[in-house]
Amino acid sequence: MRDGAECGGTGELRMVIRRDWQRILFLAALVLAGANVLVYAARQANPLIMSDEWAYLDGFVRKAADSGLALSDFFVKRFALDHAHPLRRAILFLHYKWFDLDYSIQAFVGVMFAFANLALFWKIAAPDDEGMLRRPWFLVAFLALAAVYLSLNSGTIYTWPLLTLGFSGHFFVLCCLLAAWRANADPTRRAAWIAFGAALAMDVVTDDTGLLVSIAIAIATVLWQWRNRGARGSAMVAASRNVVLPVVAAYVAYRVFRFTVTRGAVAAYPLADQFSAGNILHALSETLPGLLLGLHAPLVAGIVQKSKLAWLFGSGATAMEWAIFAAMSFAHAWFWWRAWSRRTGRAGYVAMALMLYFYGAVAGILVGRASLYGVDYFWQPRYVFLYQLGVVALVLMAIDAMAQDATSGVRGGRLLRRVAAACAIALIALQCCLSVATWGSVRRSSDFQRRLALQIGEIAAHPERVPDKCAPALIICRYPVERRTELVRFLKDNKLNVFSPSFQARYRLYPDKPR
Repeated sequence: MRDGAECGGTGELRMVIRRDWQRILFLAALVLAGANVLVYAARQANPLIMSDEWAYLDGFVRKAADSGLALSDFFVKRFALDHAHPLRRAILFLHYKWFDLDYSIQAFVGVMFAFANLALFWKIAAPDDEGMLRRPWFLVAFLALAAVYLSLNSGTIYTWPLLTLGFSGHFFVLCCLLAAWRANADPTRRAAWIAFGAALAMDVVTDDTGLLVSIAIAIATVLWQWRNRGARGSAMVAASRNVVLPVVAAYVAYRVFRFTVTRGAVAAYPLADQFSAGNILHALSETLPGLLLGLHAPLVAGIVQKSKLAWLFGSGATAMEWAIFAAMSFAHAWFWWRAWSRRTGRAGYVAMALMLYFYGAVAGILVGRASLYGVDYFWQPRYVFLYQLGVVALVLMAIDAMAQDATSGVRGGRLLRRVAAACAIALIALQCCLSVATWGSVRRSSDFQRRLALQIGEIAAHPERVPDKCAPALIICRYPVERRTELVRFLKDNKLNVFSPSFQARYRLYPDKPR
């Protein structure tokens, strides 16, 4: 009897595997994609203080150590074009208190938010018909979405913890988009209040990003109502009252709150003058034509960033760059044709809002950064974090289109599914190649951290002089000598970051080790 029971159990297991092998393979692939970035971040996240963190050390951590923090310290900006990030500063405060300013903690928190965001994307993308959840086209398409969102196209996303923490902002953006969809599709007072609350939380966490998302929601709502319901008169008024008004009111409420808390204060920042409105307008007037030509970079880098193009295609990298641009231009044209000409559901609505946000954010890079630093600034590896959202929006629209066509039995639906499946499989295969390339640079990243630790130690020993070939990440090298001296002394006196004995033992980074 026991042997028979065991055989019966084995037989049932085999039947389950035969019946659900696609879902098992799908879940295994998702787990592998998540484990890939988690292990990469665990091994490669830079725990050292670098780049913008020097400014936060001065304007935030020193206050926490000396006189204590006020609410305004979580919201004050370094300069006009900066963003207030209260959640990031709260996380900074925690790893100052508990982990001696080990910045890799931020990377771990960011990856956890990325996993939570995938759960939200599932909620957004999953068709209402549960039977479609088992269909291969949906599983492959969602796997492509996850592969792009967790891509190692740019390892910088996971080696720079401050950037990894950007996934936390995505969480609140996606919650807001889901709430806006609910208020859009089910125009009740309760849904409107939920949309207001979600939008307010998003604004508090993401600051000016909230403004871009709010504008995107308003435009997407009007477009969705116009196409799906032929909205006129009272219907459009109802949509505006239940979606646009709460989202806009939330942003206004946040701005009033932030102004009241900070009273217009700007944190001291030695490099703020270059971001003045006058400098930006002057730069735009001289470089705008060239910058507009450089706008192909966000479309290409969202698929393959420039350094990876050279790694994959060698001398054919330039030709492939423009081939990808042509394909992505066609995909964006299809995206808006679909949004305008056919009905869309939840995934399509969110896709429109995400794509509009992507466009707005790229425009912000053009005005606030590329205008000052040149057209090549669009290729910065860190911006791949943003550009990939444009690709995710395309996949969401494809999922929505396939679900809508399958439900309504539209002619051509089978062709769309085949083309979409081919593109999704190509995206997944590409992410595997990009992951191999990024893992291949692990040794170089370790060398960079050792050099950075030694240079921080050199500055601490002789703050009056700047090390030869000071790493760009050490913006402290451009600070006035008095301020540079105060900051490195603060780190040493409080045994923080690379001057903490436990930190040194954990990472084997010793700033006073002879070269």
